[in-house]
Amino acid sequence: MSFGPDDPYDDRERRPRSRYDPRFDDARWGDYRDDYDDEPLQTDPREKVRLPATILLIVSITGLVLTVTGLALAGVAGFLNPPPRPEIIVNVIFGALIGTIALAYFSIMAFGAARMRQCRSYGISMAAVIMAISSIAILGLCGFFIVPFGVWGLVIIVQADVKREFDRRRKSYE
Repeated sequence: MSFGPDDPYDDRERRPRSRYDPRFDDARWGDYRDDYDDEPLQTDPREKVRLPATILLIVSITGLVLTVTGLALAGVAGFLNPPPRPEIIVNVIFGALIGTIALAYFSIMAFGAARMRQCRSYGISMAAVIMAISSIAILGLCGFFIVPFGVWGLVIIVQADVKREFDRRRKSYE
């Protein structure tokens, strides 16, 4: 098979060679000169926020379930086998205190993620994202899995169109 001027599939001769070629504005090839001002594909800000918010919600609900399960198991184990030494009692009290803080932490994060998913309450949504990012400092290595979703949520939530959507939704509820 040879390519030449009589080949119907050969368009090398018809293709513009540079932007100064008169065939450059050919409708078949489009007008490449004005691509700088074409609107990129715009996505709905609510769609941008939905996936990271849903993942943060799932992660925070999973944290809530695991915390409640751990507290329940520790309570049952402490009730069935009472600790014989006083330092173990201090450990149980300390564990209950940490568990209560984790419950509050994951509850706030779940509430903020739910609000973020609805594009409501920008401050609470931002708090949830920051809590997800700082979870590695608070929860240790367990928080390592939450941090990427918090960073992703932060990148999305600080975009101008997403902020406008939060503001628009806030004004529609007033």
